[in-house]
Order: sequence, then C-alpha cells, then structure tokens
Amino acid sequence: MTAEALKRCIDEGDPTGVEVILKKDPKLARARIVWGDLRPPALTYAINAPFHGTCPGGHQATIVRHLLAAGADPEDRGDGPGGETALHAAVSLYEPEITEVLIDAGADLEATGGCVDDGPPLLLAIHFASTECAEICARRGASVYNLPLAAGLGQDIGKFFREEALTEQAFASHPRSKNPPPRLEAATLLARALTYAAMHERAETLDALLVHGADPARQWEDATPLHWAAWWGGAAGVARLLEHGADPIARDRHHESTPLEWAIVQRDRCRTSTFPKPPGLEAAIDLLIGLSGTDLSQAARLGRIERMAEILASDPDSLDRRFSGGSALHWAVISGEPDAARWLVEHGADRTLLTESGGQTAREIAEQRGLDDLMDLL
Repeated sequence: MTAEALKRCIDEGDPTGVEVILKKDPKLARARIVWGDLRPPALTYAINAPFHGTCPGGHQATIVRHLLAAGADPEDRGDGPGGETALHAAVSLYEPEITEVLIDAGADLEATGGCVDDGPPLLLAIHFASTECAEICARRGASVYNLPLAAGLGQDIGKFFREEALTEQAFASHPRSKNPPPRLEAATLLARALTYAAMHERAETLDALLVHGADPARQWEDATPLHWAAWWGGAAGVARLLEHGADPIARDRHHESTPLEWAIVQRDRCRTSTFPKPPGLEAAIDLLIGLSGTDLSQAARLGRIERMAEILASDPDSLDRRFSGGSALHWAVISGEPDAARWLVEHGADRTLLTESGGQTAREIAEQRGLDDLMDLL
C-alpha cells in the first residue's frame, strides 16, 4: 500500500478503502500527499477535498475519523496550504462536523499560523463567515481575545470599552502569534468589528457598536461593512446596516464596485466553483437590487426579469450598452441565466455584439461554457 493508493481512495470518497489501507499500514495516516506543488499531510489533504473538487458522497468526516484513529496528527502542518493546521483548514472550509471531530481528537484551538493575522482557527472561522464553526470553537474553549472576535460571535462587547474609549484588549493579537499584524486605528478596528457583526448577522452587537461610534461608511480592507456583509450573504446584517444609513452605492477602493456588485460576483463564483453558496446571499441581493444603482447587466446576471423590464422601460438604450466590457446579453450568458438571455433576445438584444476583451459573441461564450440550451437561441 502506498500514499498514492490512499490519495486515490480519498479522491474517490471511499472510506472503506481508506480504512483497509490504514489497517494494513497505519503509518500512511501520516503520509504526505502530492497535491500540485504541495505535500500536505493526508489529514489536511482530506479536509481540503471540497477545495480540489474530490471526495464525493459525503464521506469526508468518516475518512478523517479513520485517519485520526490510525495515528494522524492534527497538529502536523507539513507542506500544506499556508502551513496551517487541520483545524484551520476545517473551519475555513465550512466543515462543522470535522471541526468537532478534530477538537475531540485534541486539535489545538489556540494554534496560530493562520492565513489571517497569523491567527488561530477561531479567527479564520470569523473572518470567512464560517459561523457554525466559529460557534463550535468558542463553545469548546477558544479564547476570544479582542473586540472583532467578540463582535463576530455576538458576545458582550462592553468589556472592550472604558468610558467610551477602546481598551488595549480590544486591539489584542493572539498571545502566541509570532507575526502579529500592525495595530489598527481605533476607527478602523471598530469598522472591522462592525463588519464581523454584520457578516455573522449579530444585530444587537451591530447596534451596540454603532452606539460606541462605529461608522458604517468606514472601510476596512478596502471595503465597507456593507460590502463584506453582502459578499458573505449576511442578509440580516445587510438589512441592519441599511437601516442605519449605510450607503448601498458606495464603492470599494480596490475594484470600485458597489455592495450589490460584490454579491453578484460571489454568486457567479459559487456557481462555477466548489465553494458553497452563502445561505443568505440571495436575500442580501434582494435587499440591494431594488435600491438605486442597479443596471440592466446586473439584473440580467441575477435572472431578475421583472427588474430587467423596469430598467429597459426607463432606459431603452441600455439593451445593447456595454457594462464592464459586455452587454447585458453577454452577462446573462456568463452568469448562466438562460431565461434572462432569452428575454433579452426576444426584446431585440444584438446577438452579434462582441465583448471588449476577447472579442466574443454571446453564442461563443455559451459554447465555451458548455451551455447547450443557449446555443440555438444565440
């Protein structure tokens, strides 16, 4: 038995095969698996299965249990993605069952080295909107060592303020971090905390942060809290921020895009990758699409035909206008929205228009993406 045979069973989602291999040679539980240029431990490789599109059938947690029972070390970072532990990987890939399994096996909740601020698994869970995994880590004893973490968990934030000023603890990095991030300005730290509260839909905490002076317009990591809440599908956070006056057409500093445009890009990303779609993403889009600033291409990308009709009635010239390099028809095809594409063609959209980058027609894009149902239409 070899590491290659073990990898094959993991890729195929075959827990019985993994169990048989490990019974014959338990040392393989600590084997390095070839994954492109990386050589992660078998445990980390199995946990990352959703990322590389393998391990079908829902048997991933069982495979992880077999590896741990045979001696896999949850603290072995090996040459895995970012040099993180197995628990870092599990929480950032939205795997609550595996998170529990790893903690039961002794995984270190305070292990630093994560890709965000050299932090522990809890920080990654909060940062990547992995709410269930964050709550598991907190419940199992992970330290909540600063204000943004407490905000993301919806915990009492009062201890991080003294006479309306932030305490030193509010700014703290993890005590075991070997490479802590630079200290944020107070206003930016509050924006980060507000972002985490909105992403994880902690309405009461969000309200409390605003009372303490958090500014919904303040950008953290080049975007407002509303951008990040929209991206991660924190619909309740989006709603609360809008109630408090957050600007729905504010543009981030890097892409110069609105919160709605962020949500649309996330939606397209989830449709064409193995990453799970945030449960509240469509609800967040619903809250934003009715506000000013929605154009025909955005409505087409979302398949919102009623909204498309409203926009076209008020702006007939938008039918063949280019938006970010393509017409509404191009964008409907790119986003895999056949009903929207059909509606646009029926209303006279020019099927011969070329994208500004690449010079493709809508039909050529459909062919490239294997959208057979659109080929005849276009």
